[in-house]
Amino acid sequence: MTEAGGYKYVKKSFDLKPGRTTMKAACPKGTHVLGGGHYNNGGYGDAIGLHSYPYDGKDGDKKPDDGWVAQLRGFGDTHRAAVHAICARTSPIYARVKVEVQPGGSAERPTVTCPLPSLNVTQGGSRGPASVREVSGRPLDSIWEEGLVNHGSAVAEVTVLGVCSTLDTKIAATDATATSDAQTFVATSCPAEAPHLVGGGVGVNQGGFAHGNMAIAAMRPFNVGGLLSSWQVWMDNYNAAAEPGILITAIASCAPPL
Repeated sequence: MTEAGGYKYVKKSFDLKPGRTTMKAACPKGTHVLGGGHYNNGGYGDAIGLHSYPYDGKDGDKKPDDGWVAQLRGFGDTHRAAVHAICARTSPIYARVKVEVQPGGSAERPTVTCPLPSLNVTQGGSRGPASVREVSGRPLDSIWEEGLVNHGSAVAEVTVLGVCSTLDTKIAATDATATSDAQTFVATSCPAEAPHLVGGGVGVNQGGFAHGNMAIAAMRPFNVGGLLSSWQVWMDNYNAAAEPGILITAIASCAPPL
């Protein structure tokens, strides 16, 4: 675990074998989760993220504030992987909404809204069946927009979650052009006035089937200059060259010290 500015960054490493795996990174006692991510050392087509979200542990409060969980699917060889949780002694509100995602492979973008417009979303995620996977997700002030695609044959119910906080968050974003049939890496860093990473996301500028043919291979907080102030994204683009001009955006939620 790494500590900086009153925030605690937890990392849980494991071996990602072929097939579906669900792993958790728990927050330290007395802290609550603000965001999280997942990573693997594979390449294009080796592993994808299905869902990641804040979870409720075995305490009695019934809030998904105890850590971050990632549901991943590996292909081929075993890869080293990790789940990350960003935690602090704050008291976020966890908004959630159930949505139906239609089959067919076209991406949808449902949203969840904080109960008060004065709150800012640090991060969000989704919990649902393996037939559905996340293909994007970004904070929009007090709203979390989740990109989902259903590659199954039936309508799927998915819970979209958003972590709502009173933190004075700043958003940093960096774009990269996605290469067809390849993996694209993009990273962004927090500004000096808000140097601590408290969450992250990824944007895709396309909609429909082009968006649905993407996969989040990994997304994680990263240490730069002694601070976990960078957000890294690896995105698989399964679109052929006939779908040019796809931009991947790494999005960081950043905050000042507590």
